[in-house]
Amino acid sequence: MSCAMKQLPEARMFSLRPLATLHRFLVPLPRRVLRRGALRAVPSAMPTSGPVALLVAAVLLAPLPLADNAQATAAQATAAQATAAQATAAQATAAQATAAQATAAQATAAQATTAQATTPRPDTKGKKDTPGRSASTTRTPLTSGQLARLTNEAESGNARARLLLGMLYSDGTDPLVPKDMTRAAHWLQLATQGRDPLPHHLLGLMYFSGQGVPEDKDKARQHMDAALAGGYVASAHFMADMLLSPILPGHDPVEAARWLEKGAILGDARCTYNLGVLHEQGLGVPQDLRRAETLYRQAVSRGYINAMNQLAVLIDSGRASTTDRGEAVRLFRKAAEKGNGLAAYNLGLMLREGRGTGKDWPQAAYWLACADMLGEPRAMKDLPPLLRQLSPEQRKKFNERLVKAPLPPRVRQTGN
Repeated sequence: MSCAMKQLPEARMFSLRPLATLHRFLVPLPRRVLRRGALRAVPSAMPTSGPVALLVAAVLLAPLPLADNAQATAAQATAAQATAAQATAAQATAAQATAAQATAAQATAAQATTAQATTPRPDTKGKKDTPGRSASTTRTPLTSGQLARLTNEAESGNARARLLLGMLYSDGTDPLVPKDMTRAAHWLQLATQGRDPLPHHLLGLMYFSGQGVPEDKDKARQHMDAALAGGYVASAHFMADMLLSPILPGHDPVEAARWLEKGAILGDARCTYNLGVLHEQGLGVPQDLRRAETLYRQAVSRGYINAMNQLAVLIDSGRASTTDRGEAVRLFRKAAEKGNGLAAYNLGLMLREGRGTGKDWPQAAYWLACADMLGEPRAMKDLPPLLRQLSPEQRKKFNERLVKAPLPPRVRQTGN
């Protein structure tokens, strides 16, 4: 059995990508804005240098006072696929900075011989608010005519055209649109007059980092709040991540909890889970295990994998409203089958000790092997001794399980 290479976190700087808005704006106006088949994709990469890169690097190095509950992660790639029809357009995600990730102390569950993390850290990874490079490398730059028509639409008051121009100038990869954060801020400011919350979010990022505008944390909060009021929950993710980082000025878990509360009210699973973590730890809010359990259950109902593992830990450690360890085993299994390494490790220990289920050493060995392949470092401390205790018949069952049921793929939590 070969050992899968562990994936290391990768720091990326945000870019205000024009792809998604380009698609929304250009498709309804193919004759006025595009010559047929002229545009395929606008590139989404942004140089990883400058003040925001330093900001993000600093945040990623911050030792959050939380735990090693989830795999460390940073930006995840968002696919942008080119489509060709009567008028081809591009897709991608508008972006934001990804923040605070680090390791902290390992927690041990009460009365348990299973080393389960009982003090999780808020999850700062998410598909919706994390920029990534475009999956498509084939693109056709804007022509001068297309750019002129787009500019005319923006100057005539079209909010989508203004947003698109702001994103194009912030991206700076189109030959006809050089990178100019001042112009980007100008067009994004005008775009806030429309109903789309995205310009507010992007301006909030710029005010937070001082790109194209003077750095102003108060204005950044105002724009993020406006974006969140419009339903853009990535703003809550960003603000909570920044406020929970102890190395940044303005570290404020109390305010972070307020942002997470707003996102949870909107039904965002990641905000709901992170708010549960704060209530479990008493960080920024009074410690309240019942409230934490309720929030974890809400996040589980929305499919949030990390919440499945942490709710199971809460139950198994005797700190939940129920003592049904059978439910804990089911939650560990569900999360493990979805590729959560910590849940696979905890499930292996439960099966080894017969906690909430009958003892099953072949199955325990299988899940510990899964945990190791999924990047849980403690698994290899428990797996070899267990394998040495297996009888020939149990070892046969273990090998058969590996053949019949391949190890689950390693996943990164993608949020709501």
